[in-house]
Amino acid sequence: MTVASPTPTPACDTVPLLDCRKPVASGAASLQVKNNVLDSKDALTWNWTEGEATTLADFGDPVNGSTSYRLCVYDESAGVPSAVMTLTAPPGGTCAGKPCWAAKKTGFLYKDKGLANDGLMQLQLTSGAAGKAKIVLKAKGERLPIPIPDAARLFAQDTAVIVQLVNSSGRCWEADFSEPAKKNDATQFNDKSD
Repeated sequence: MTVASPTPTPACDTVPLLDCRKPVASGAASLQVKNNVLDSKDALTWNWTEGEATTLADFGDPVNGSTSYRLCVYDESAGVPSAVMTLTAPPGGTCAGKPCWAAKKTGFLYKDKGLANDGLMQLQLTSGAAGKAKIVLKAKGERLPIPIPDAARLFAQDTAVIVQLVNSSGRCWEADFSEPAKKNDATQFNDKSD
């Protein structure tokens, strides 16, 4: 069970933030969303690799401080983005009897087997020079806020799906997935970044 944070993570902004760090190479980020008939099997994986330079200080302190995180997924329809998924990782807290967050040599690791916060299972933040910074986020289960498919597509992706990880200090990391996706139907979205 996750202990609620005294510092709530704000909801996603109505439009994507500007000036977020992006991968330095095309195709370095990936997004996979699975919409299963059984909600317990819904899943999301976002890999952000070969990222712009990110220092350890950019991540703030989610272990002992007040730095929270939110993943915002924006779906564009006729070029207008709207937030369709929000996942949160509050600072501190206890997950399955252990601290949710752990400090690592080059970053931080969030783990919650109980999936209490929007199905968020793991968030790995790794600092590094340009091309070395990395973020991995995994979520699954009934609490994962899967969008309702429209016209047999999970995302409109007209013209892009934009994923941003934003912390409460205002730092953000982004990957853009322009149409067409490798796969985008009622049960799955799978694509590599621009």
